[in-house]
Amino acid sequence: MDRIDAIGVFENLESIARERKGLHGTPPKRNSYIWKSPIKNKEIKEAFAKKAPDYKCECRPDTKKREWLYDLVWRKFDSGDYLSTLLAMEIEVSAGYKGVVYDFNKLLQSDAKLKIMVFQQKTVEEGDDILNKLNSKISKYKHTFSSSYLLVCWVKSEYKFIFSDELEY
Repeated sequence: MDRIDAIGVFENLESIARERKGLHGTPPKRNSYIWKSPIKNKEIKEAFAKKAPDYKCECRPDTKKREWLYDLVWRKFDSGDYLSTLLAMEIEVSAGYKGVVYDFNKLLQSDAKLKIMVFQQKTVEEGDDILNKLNSKISKYKHTFSSSYLLVCWVKSEYKFIFSDELEY
């Protein structure tokens, strides 16, 4: 999975959430639906877990197992031997900036080819502020292998995701 494919998964989730909120009609008929954090977390994990077999990966967590190091991880195996990590994801939609950074620092050390950090903020401006701070942390980290980053913010006031620029190290 690359960044573009991952963004597509998030855009599909956004579309579903906006439809539930009544934002797809003309004119939009905004209702009281709220995409609450536990549901958001679960649905993001489920959407990415469904894609793992397309890339011949094992996904953690799956429906029967608990998290393995990260909120979601795709691992490749060959005859039982662990070969690589294709994707590692952290989702922190209930804490403030410190909680986001705590989880983000776990991603920095991952050797996954694609690292995804998901968080939420009330406004686009607040989301952009954290995206910029995380981008700065990425540029300061001494990478020892190549990987791509996708930083994703759910903006509660707009009912949409915003994404970081392409980041490869």
